[in-house]
Amino acid sequence: RVYYSPEIPGRRIGEAMPEWQILLKVAEAAFPDDAPRLALETAQDIRKEISRVIPAYHGIEELRVQGDAFQWGGPRLCENGEYETPDGKGKFSVVTPPEMGLDEDHFILSTRRGKQFNSMVHQEKDPLTGAQRRAVFISSVDADRLNIQQGSKVLLQSGGRAFVGYCHIAEIKERNLQVYWPESNALIESGRTDPQCGIPDYNAVVTLEPVT
Repeated sequence: RVYYSPEIPGRRIGEAMPEWQILLKVAEAAFPDDAPRLALETAQDIRKEISRVIPAYHGIEELRVQGDAFQWGGPRLCENGEYETPDGKGKFSVVTPPEMGLDEDHFILSTRRGKQFNSMVHQEKDPLTGAQRRAVFISSVDADRLNIQQGSKVLLQSGGRAFVGYCHIAEIKERNLQVYWPESNALIESGRTDPQCGIPDYNAVVTLEPVT
């Protein structure tokens, strides 16, 4: 479901403004000839535009006060087993994961990333996992193999990029590591994107060594 999040009243800081206003100003500056077409003056205008362009989000234009909500896609999704496809059936694809062929001393690094409240750390310690923001999540098997302890300082490297963090032993698959975003950006290769959608590759192959 999508819930209305009201503006929080109070003192405004400097030139701070809502995210949508910043994006709108960037678009107007980048494409001045099209600026008249971006006549969106309020958040309500944007909700109306979303409803017009994305049928599955019809109802978002009705959100006005705290507590208002709607179910994207309609009141009930896939009711009676019918999907929004030409034949009314769901589609599944068989995907074969590629062989990584990791060298003995390499790991696959995944980033705990995103701008959602539960996927980044705003303070020095993550209240959800108990790990500090520069934690390197590693399996107990790999930690034992490398003779590193909980809290040990470690260095991750990938293609000339480096990150210094602290060992955090967790339930994670062997030969895999995780680091919080945005600290992990130091290890992400710039310009490496998905050829179809352009999403950056927020993963990397790294080496790990203790720092003494």
